[in-house]
Amino acid sequence: REIVEARTPAEAALLAVWREVLGHDTIGVTDNFFEVGGDSLSALRVLALSRQLHISVQIESVLKGIPIGDAIQEQCQADSTGLVNSVAEFTSIFTDMDASKDSK
Repeated sequence: REIVEARTPAEAALLAVWREVLGHDTIGVTDNFFEVGGDSLSALRVLALSRQLHISVQIESVLKGIPIGDAIQEQCQADSTGLVNSVAEFTSIFTDMDASKDSK
């Protein structure tokens, strides 16, 4: 299977969330969440982390197995305000998460 990398900042942000939650990098924007190791609990983690990062994603999209690219397109049509505030904010949240893990 070919791993299709993100083509937009929104796809890149959501792809990074999927990769973080599922714990591996062999995920692309055309993959089905459940076929790359996701389950209902990890779908909820994707939703929670996405919301922290101001990424607008519907839980239904994840639970239906809609690939990232298609989910982003659906959301862009529904929300013209944009999906990601900034890459810097996105990066800082992961940095903060790693720092809190190290301090425990």
